[in-house]
Formats: sequence, C-alpha cells, structure tokens
Amino acid sequence: MPATSGSSNRAKIISGVPGGPADKAGLRADDVITEVQGQTIDGVDGLVAATRLHKVGDVVSITYIRAGQTRTVQVTLQESRS
Repeated sequence: MPATSGSSNRAKIISGVPGGPADKAGLRADDVITEVQGQTIDGVDGLVAATRLHKVGDVVSITYIRAGQTRTVQVTLQESRS
C-alpha cells in the first residue's frame, strides 16, 4: 500500500511503492483516495480497514481525486511488504 496521510473523508498518497498495485494502477503522489469499492474513506484508518475487507488478488475499485477531477481505477490487491 502506498504511504498516505489522512484528513476527514480523505487519504492522500504521499509516496508509492514502485511496481506496487497503486503504481501499476496509475495512482500517484498527491492523489486523494475517497472510496474503495463504493465505501467512503474517512482517512488512512478507513483506507486500511476497507482494503482488509478483501483478499490478496482481489480487484477493487478505487475512486480518487487528482487535480480537482474525480477518477476511478481498478487495483489488484497484493500482500503488503514490511
């Protein structure tokens, strides 16, 4: 999962893992994740909780804001690297 910072109803990507799921889906630093599979994200904790509802290998819909535009991508979840 990319590094994120959170505020109300948002999880902003601060950095990503090269070759990771977010990178492969085209998500970039400064994108703000607002939904996972239609579930509103209420910050970093909400993002973690929403992704944990799914299994490694699941494809989930991520809605985010970039430069004021709302976009949606499909992300294939993978095991997090420690």
